[in-house]
Amino acid sequence: DIKVNLKQINAIAFSPDGKMIALGGLGENNLILLDVETKKMQTLFKDFGSVSTVKFSKDGKSMLSVFSKKNGN
Repeated sequence: DIKVNLKQINAIAFSPDGKMIALGGLGENNLILLDVETKKMQTLFKDFGSVSTVKFSKDGKSMLSVFSKKNGN
């Protein structure tokens, strides 16, 4: 089972094929990629800043994330 504190998620996006979920803002402002089938999580960026937006491209091969740095810039 995957345990995620929903209060810590700032952004979420589903890949077009539904196989991946991107979660932004987990714990220490991480960007996480979750494989729905295997339930494995991969940290893409850790402690970069507050993630406000996550979006997959239409073909699912790319992903955009927007964050603000920890020092407010």
